[in-house]
Amino acid sequence: MGRSEQPAGEALNNVPIDEAPMPPLLTIGLPVYNGADYLRQTMESVRDQTFTDYEFIVCDNDSTDETPEIVAEFAESDDRIRYVKHPENIGAHNNYNAIVPLARGEYFKWVAHDDLMEPGFIQACVSVLDTRPDVVLAFTAVDKIDTEGAKIGELVSTRTYEYDSPYTRLRAYIGDRVKAPPIFGVMRTNVLRETPLLGNFGGADTIFLAEMSMRGRFAVIDEHLFQFRFHDTRYSAKDAAEIRKWFDPARKAPILSSWRKLGALLGAVWRVPMPSTTRLRCTLFVGYWGLRHSNELGGDVLSRFRYEVGRVGAALKRK
Repeated sequence: MGRSEQPAGEALNNVPIDEAPMPPLLTIGLPVYNGADYLRQTMESVRDQTFTDYEFIVCDNDSTDETPEIVAEFAESDDRIRYVKHPENIGAHNNYNAIVPLARGEYFKWVAHDDLMEPGFIQACVSVLDTRPDVVLAFTAVDKIDTEGAKIGELVSTRTYEYDSPYTRLRAYIGDRVKAPPIFGVMRTNVLRETPLLGNFGGADTIFLAEMSMRGRFAVIDEHLFQFRFHDTRYSAKDAAEIRKWFDPARKAPILSSWRKLGALLGAVWRVPMPSTTRLRCTLFVGYWGLRHSNELGGDVLSRFRYEVGRVGAALKRK
């Protein structure tokens, strides 16, 4: 899946993004759909950052709740905020991806509408990127919080991503049993734009980050400055039908996520510049990954077969 080509709408305060003054160092992008329950807290955590050289783009996927009013309230007193509302729901992955072409910052960060950051989170990440050109993404240790914001645990990566070889970094990322959410770290915009961004299948963030890990190191800052909220409506709590709708509101057929992940991971290996021997090792590792996930691959095929049989059966009954 390439970058979204969907229309971006208009900025809330009528300042065209491409005509704004001096580009900021960082672009913060918040994709949202009906996020009013937690959006205010998240926007407050952005506002309270000690790092201030950023633009803040909110991409609204045609919300029907109070999301537009909440964003407008913050934008009245902060001209760094730009609000883009799509005329219809274009799917979550397209909404995430639509922010990237609008970004003017050297660095980029996605923000989920329900997560929180300590005031020093962005400064800590930016400081690493400023001083370490080998790092493509920086994030911190993560606390798990509940619906009320109370700490309920921690997400601690089981691996380091500081290896020299793209192959070793790929294995480290895929093998991390916890995978604290580096998707919400701070990354280099130019490296981000070398990827196809997020695909329209479950686990697309894993494949995107696998490619980023092959392109450079991830730096994990040993401070708990990020809060990952767990609640019943979060993506990770959705069933297969809800995930399909999350990616594509009009889609009814199974997505075949495992096959798409396998194909996208192989595509990433052949897209990232690396020595031929390293590429071969990465390709063999992808094959091994496919063997380890053969049950999921088979399950995808079975789900699609059942769907097609049911669809044909329904069509015959209508005749």
